[in-house]
Amino acid sequence: MRKLGARGIAAGIAQSVLDTLEAQGMPTSRRFAGEYVALRAPEGFGPSHIRARLSARGVTELQVRQALDEQRLCWTELCRTVLRAKRFGECLPAARDEWRRQARFLAQGRL
Repeated sequence: MRKLGARGIAAGIAQSVLDTLEAQGMPTSRRFAGEYVALRAPEGFGPSHIRARLSARGVTELQVRQALDEQRLCWTELCRTVLRAKRFGECLPAARDEWRRQARFLAQGRL
């Protein structure tokens, strides 16, 4: 709707077209949200980042919440996996400075 509206398409016509496409089996916002979560979470993007990106694409908060719930992800385990794979290896932070460094890495848009 947002993209069609930006191109000057009337809201009623845009909704009619989208309803027709959905009836023909074209992807819906809910399906898009589910696929987006399934793709981005293993890459290290956390729920806040995913929620913001989907909201920017016009997906409702309810659809985002359903997509996140359907995946049944363990965000803590994903954090550990991302930390190991991306930069820090298997070692847990021994010093406070190292712990802060890893926390900053996670806070910068990744989990």
